[in-house]
Amino acid sequence: MFPYIALAASVSGFSLLDRYYCRNVGRISDQARTWGVWDALTVVVLISFSALRYRVGTDFDLYLVLYKRLYVGNWIEQLATSPQEFGFTLMSLVLRENFKSPYALLWATSVLTVVPAYAAMKKRSADMPMSIVLYVLLAFFVGPFNIIRQGIAVSLSFWADTFREKNRPIWITLNIVASSFHASVILVVALQWVVRRFKIGHWHLLGVIVCAWMGAAFILDLPIVLKWLSALNPRYATYAISEERSGIGTYLMLASRIALVGYAVFLAKGQRNQWLAYCAVGIGFLAIGTQSVVVSRLEIYFGIYLTILLPNLMKERGRSDLERLTIVAASAVYFVFYLSRYGGLLPYQTYL
Repeated sequence: MFPYIALAASVSGFSLLDRYYCRNVGRISDQARTWGVWDALTVVVLISFSALRYRVGTDFDLYLVLYKRLYVGNWIEQLATSPQEFGFTLMSLVLRENFKSPYALLWATSVLTVVPAYAAMKKRSADMPMSIVLYVLLAFFVGPFNIIRQGIAVSLSFWADTFREKNRPIWITLNIVASSFHASVILVVALQWVVRRFKIGHWHLLGVIVCAWMGAAFILDLPIVLKWLSALNPRYATYAISEERSGIGTYLMLASRIALVGYAVFLAKGQRNQWLAYCAVGIGFLAIGTQSVVVSRLEIYFGIYLTILLPNLMKERGRSDLERLTIVAASAVYFVFYLSRYGGLLPYQTYL
């Protein structure tokens, strides 16, 4: 577990050094959105940590096996018969054509997972060190080790949202690219469009939790839901109706998200906040996900907004350093639990 703790400490330290540089040496404001050397170092460390892993994560062996089976002599056939989405298969073919090492796939997926997420936080966060800490400790960085294609889609969707208001063509393009890696993005974009203008209070949050929990037992049996999932990908409908149910880990994750989002509701003081609305939807997916593991995985699309929601609200409200440390400590406990419970993340090892 030590490598993960060292990673969290190092990238947090880099971000703090960047803030010091912004204030005292270089750029005028610590909220500057231009990238500096410490940003680059943070991104390189995160990418390398992800790309150098060996047999870490439940998807590791499967993805390498499928990658090695690709036959670059007939791209059309490979694209037509691949069980994975078009964009991911196309990227894999390009890599297979140009690189001998199978680990090129890990480097490419790590870049596509880390860089867009970091760019989104850099563009929107008012407290970048806090955002990086939450990104790592709330498992938004290590989560994609077990959902590689979806991890890429999450990061691209997260980044795309930063262009929604001022550059709609880029927003559309990035979401199209994201959906070519994981079709679930289509549902995510639709939900974000609907809920982004909602004002979330304590009673609204409670309503989301209760309704999702009550509906969890039968919503996945609705023909229209299964038909829609099958239209995206026949495998999704199969996953939804499988007998696999979430364990205690999902319930504890749900409890932690309720606590964090409840704290954000308190800080928001009734103001409309689209990121808060997104996080509330994520809680709904976790509640439904207690009956289906595949549904719980959709939460990451919405929960990742905690990395900018909490730091921005805490800075806006002038919360104390003690409160920040409390959030960090609680997140660290969650991180340790997550590592010990989920998807073959321990021990961390590399192929070097």
